[in-house]
Amino acid sequence: MIKNIFKTTVRYFLRNKFFSAINVLGLAIGIATSILIFLFVQDELSYDKHFAEAENIYRLEPRYTGHGEDAHWAATQGDLAPRVKSMFPEVEDAIKLHFFYNDVVGSYQEFSFNESNVLIADTNFLKFFEIPVLQGDAINALKGPNKVVLSQSTAKRYFGPANPVGKSIKINETNYLVAAVINDLPANTHFHYDMVISMDDFRARGVPCDEGGPSAYYTYIRFKDKASAETFSRKAQDHAWQVFGYEVAGDDSNIPEGYELKLMLNPVTNIHLNGHAEKEIEANSDVQYIYIFSIVAFFVLVIACINYMNLTTAKSFKRAREVGVRKVLGAGRRKIFMQFISESYLVVFIAVCISLLLVWLVLPEFNRITGKELSMDFFKTPALIFALLIVYALIGFISGWYPSIVLSRFRPLKVLKSNTLNDSSNKTALYLRRGLVILQFAISVVLIIGAVTVYRQLVFIQNKKLGFDKEQVVLLKTSGIHNREKLVTFKNQIKQLASVETAAATSIIPGERAPFLTVRIPGLEQEQGNEGDDAMNMRVMSADEDMLATFGFKISAGRTFSEEFGTDPEQAFIVNQAAVEAYDLGNPVGARFEYLYGLEEPKAGKIVGVVEDFHYASLHADVEPLMIHIMPPFYRYLAVRLSGENQLKTISTIEEKWHADFSSQPFDYFFLDSFYDNLYKSEMNLKTVITYFTFLAIFIACLGLFGLAAYITELRTKEIGIRKVLGASFGSIVFSLSKEFIVLVIIANMLAWLPAWYYLDNWLNTFAFHITLGVGVFVVTTLVSLLIAFFTVGAQSTKAAFINPSQALKYE
Repeated sequence: MIKNIFKTTVRYFLRNKFFSAINVLGLAIGIATSILIFLFVQDELSYDKHFAEAENIYRLEPRYTGHGEDAHWAATQGDLAPRVKSMFPEVEDAIKLHFFYNDVVGSYQEFSFNESNVLIADTNFLKFFEIPVLQGDAINALKGPNKVVLSQSTAKRYFGPANPVGKSIKINETNYLVAAVINDLPANTHFHYDMVISMDDFRARGVPCDEGGPSAYYTYIRFKDKASAETFSRKAQDHAWQVFGYEVAGDDSNIPEGYELKLMLNPVTNIHLNGHAEKEIEANSDVQYIYIFSIVAFFVLVIACINYMNLTTAKSFKRAREVGVRKVLGAGRRKIFMQFISESYLVVFIAVCISLLLVWLVLPEFNRITGKELSMDFFKTPALIFALLIVYALIGFISGWYPSIVLSRFRPLKVLKSNTLNDSSNKTALYLRRGLVILQFAISVVLIIGAVTVYRQLVFIQNKKLGFDKEQVVLLKTSGIHNREKLVTFKNQIKQLASVETAAATSIIPGERAPFLTVRIPGLEQEQGNEGDDAMNMRVMSADEDMLATFGFKISAGRTFSEEFGTDPEQAFIVNQAAVEAYDLGNPVGARFEYLYGLEEPKAGKIVGVVEDFHYASLHADVEPLMIHIMPPFYRYLAVRLSGENQLKTISTIEEKWHADFSSQPFDYFFLDSFYDNLYKSEMNLKTVITYFTFLAIFIACLGLFGLAAYITELRTKEIGIRKVLGASFGSIVFSLSKEFIVLVIIANMLAWLPAWYYLDNWLNTFAFHITLGVGVFVVTTLVSLLIAFFTVGAQSTKAAFINPSQALKYE
């Protein structure tokens, strides 16, 4: 029986090569799209699951609300890890991590590198995360000062294939003993390291890392099971102020009035997609992109299945006489059903094989677009095999069940007389085809509107006035340079180059969100009606006197820093317009201001100027109050504005001078415009992926529409001949054949508008600055979809209109 079904199916395919090719190609593209997005989604969902007991590891995150503020932090004070471990028996283990704010310079013999992923960790770090130790002492590697643990790739950079354990490596100006070599963390981890230094090193240098202070540490907690985590969460919330050291021995007088503190446990496997707190270790992704990509994959697959159902249902009526003969010869409904459902599964099988080939061909380009390292290794991704089997089974059944049921239920005698099904079957099939055409074009319209909206938002981002000039600015990393006088000398040297307009030292650059540091505006508490300490957190940037000219900032009141005023480094502050408005400062020039962070005595002075707001973070965020002052210890970059000519030659000249002045410091540079544009990498990836898949969805929909139009034209061949004999014009014939599809596409657009508006409006609201989702995009999309449908159907209609009437009347 199976052999006979296979032979019959193959014969039918060979007799109907055109429609079979459309079916197979449409399904193959749909399945290939689904496989690519499945690989992407699986990778995104796999973050941090490689850690032992990952399901029981959480990051502790505080959230402060009150006085109009809502501050959610990924970082905590240094004393939280030991405190929660001692206070709550549910805590199996706790650890704190700290990352250097500045890059460090690592050197060994002639090798020297800028290192940005240097981790300071508690001594139980390796055991807590169960990180394999490849060489060295796993137990004592992070015990004691002046010890460093290297990742495998870092060890190779400095020492090649030799065993580095026991050798000495210089980090900045200090020698460290290499105590162990550990595995590199995989890419799907929310933090990474190249070097790990023990927290004991901080303690030996007198850093108060186990006390309250700045929120510069990341606290991770491991529990025995989920129930323990839930119990801890309830108990910790009841004693939140005590956990944070404000309430001691029942004395709650230190609790800030009007504030509420929440302690949140964020599962480590949740951080990559849902970690958007202040001071995240690395830039995370967003779970909304998982939803978007999954929906796109589902849509494309649905459109491909609709094509198959439409074409198969339509063509099935031409096989009515064949099935009638089969029934007369004794074939039962079950056998007829099995014949057609087997054809469906064979088509899907061929489509799956072709889709795997397509994925193999386009996967390198997909990896380039998404920045992933995805592979079709079935041994590494057994879930892919399972997903393919599910897709195969579902698509084969969903695509083939209706034609199989319809053809197995009709009466053979009527079919053999008329070569058609009964009227109710014809009407049901007609309504089904119309509904499926509407559905697939509605999906296509949603994707078109989405692609256009994402493109418009990205154009808006690229063209929006940012409050600074990002073009022709090159950034040199200076974190390893501790002789600031020497850095000033070097800056003045390169400013003399004809192709250099100016240069400035700075702690952050546009594209990096400025850190929250403690400041005070004396007298502000009386104006705002607050009592007690008026210290507060404000975003802070450190920069020298050439900042304004280098970045193109604009002063709206007062002045910028100047070497003419010798007291500026100790007493001058500049605030942005957002700070003036947030704190109702009026004209703040001359107002007192104090910087407190990390100082025993405040740095006190006056506000000398107000800078116009500039977007120091991405357009996802509002421009928040910012203070700028001169603070050389925080400088991390030297920003150099170049003229438009011979930029590469200028950089080469700067590099020569760099090596002459800083022989032990690696020369590391990048351009500001590229760095800032990279803030929107996720959106650029989204735009590219949606554009490609929207094109594929439209292509598949048009493929099905073309095939359906070809079939309907074939059915109406005699009618067309009669119309031409009776004098019908070319235009009237084309319109007669096309009008039904045009109406269906208009209905599809109307159905697509509401869901498209809802989801895209929500997406745009994730940006603090965004375009307005106006009516225009919906009107344009409707016109585009109508044109696509008209030309797709019109190709067949035009062909039919040119048929010789005599040939048309002889058809069949």
